[in-house]
Amino acid sequence: MKKCDIIIPIYNAYEYTKACIESVIKYTNLENNRLILIDDKSPDKNILPMLEKYANGKNIILLKNDKNLGFVGTVNKGMAYSDNDVLLLNSDTQVTENWLDKIKTCAYSGNKIATVTPLSNNATLASVPKSFVPNDLPEGYTLDEMAKLVNDCSFKDYPEIPTGHGFCLYIRRDALDDIGLFDQEAYGRGYGEENDFCFRALNKGYRHLLCDDTYIYHKESASFQEDKKDLIEDGLKVLTKKYPSYKKKLDLWCSSNPLKYIANNVALAIESKIDRPNILYIIHDFNLKNLGGTSLHAMDLINSMRDKYNFHVLSLEGNTYKMSSFFKDYECSFIFTKDESFTGLNYYNNNYKKMLEDIVDNYGISLIHIHHLKGHFFD
Repeated sequence: MKKCDIIIPIYNAYEYTKACIESVIKYTNLENNRLILIDDKSPDKNILPMLEKYANGKNIILLKNDKNLGFVGTVNKGMAYSDNDVLLLNSDTQVTENWLDKIKTCAYSGNKIATVTPLSNNATLASVPKSFVPNDLPEGYTLDEMAKLVNDCSFKDYPEIPTGHGFCLYIRRDALDDIGLFDQEAYGRGYGEENDFCFRALNKGYRHLLCDDTYIYHKESASFQEDKKDLIEDGLKVLTKKYPSYKKKLDLWCSSNPLKYIANNVALAIESKIDRPNILYIIHDFNLKNLGGTSLHAMDLINSMRDKYNFHVLSLEGNTYKMSSFFKDYECSFIFTKDESFTGLNYYNNNYKKMLEDIVDNYGISLIHIHHLKGHFFD
């Protein structure tokens, strides 16, 4: 595999930084890769001595800024220092087993790939099990257990995304040499610079991928929480001015959330490990935006008991069967395509029976409650 330089910009946040570095050392082959630590002139006097203990001048390099450059200037310094692929890693993250090898596999799964972003508890479009919001680790899970669950249930689709996320961003060297460094002048201390880079990459025909079998924990902005709001507002203004069409496309993409199936799959994997009975409802119409009498009654039952049971509702929506699942804290849905073999000419249907058997087996159904059979079969 290609050699990679892992670049960690550091400004204060002693405990988070220490945990981040130790996780990288634990889970990364540093014989074939390097770790580049860059101290952005941290006021905390404990930071530099801690970093000096890790640095060995070979595969763990320490760079020191003479003055505070901010996030963008610091990562640019690291990317300019390197002549390999790079991975930008926030100092408030913790990596997991086989993380870098899996990300590299994704990065070289096709042509014209510029960046790769892994899944996380807190990375907007790459967040699971709930998208676009910060998530805690599920109750009863360690970080390593959560990473294993994500790996084991992954579709390994490597879906395309409109932009990478800077909390953990892999950039191929060929793309970096072609596109250039981050725009330090426009984005100052940070926010929006990775979007800017990714939009420039799109203009040159590159792609950005999500590594959907890798999970990295992200605390988020531990070193500058106090002025994060101003940074976001300033960054968005610059981004919108420079790329008005891409910004609109990004907003549209986020509103449609094409990665929802990945988040739903992770949520389902989490909930399936919890020892609660699974109940299947058979119903004709189940439009949550316009619930009728029978479906309203079913929803009342679900809401009154979802802290004790997992509910799965199989309904007919147009020409597809839809499974809506309701857990204690999550909701998700899956579509089962209805083909020409699902006809209303018979009372029984082998394809429907097979679909139902798969649902019962895969979801661990212990009870079926039939509310309405219109659109269903007697199987």
